[in-house]
Amino acid sequence: MWFYLLGIFQEYLVIINAYNGDLIPYFPEILEYCLVDLVMLILMFITIKKHDIIEFLSIITALTSKFQWIVHSPFEEWPKWWPASKSDNDIRHRVEYYDTHVMCFVIYYVLFIRSYDFIFKKRSRESVL
Repeated sequence: MWFYLLGIFQEYLVIINAYNGDLIPYFPEILEYCLVDLVMLILMFITIKKHDIIEFLSIITALTSKFQWIVHSPFEEWPKWWPASKSDNDIRHRVEYYDTHVMCFVIYYVLFIRSYDFIFKKRSRESVL
């Protein structure tokens, strides 16, 4: 629904480098990015009466794709609890990081257009009646 604009807006700001996940001090930027996904997941459960598995899986995909950067960050060392270690040949490029945000942008854009199409079809049926 309309709350997908929140995800679209956030991802667009990340892609153009206007938002760097630094609004909450002393809070990891990856988790700050994930907060928007969690808010949208909660809003989806609260506002949508008929839950759609495609919307649920899409939001979960966006959430997990961002969350995985905690383990494989191109900007920081990997966590000590992670079984693998970061080597010199295993450099994750910054482009992959932004590709993740572009993918999340597309997911939220498609979900928004999909819900807008549903609203439009509903209105057109009502106007015919």
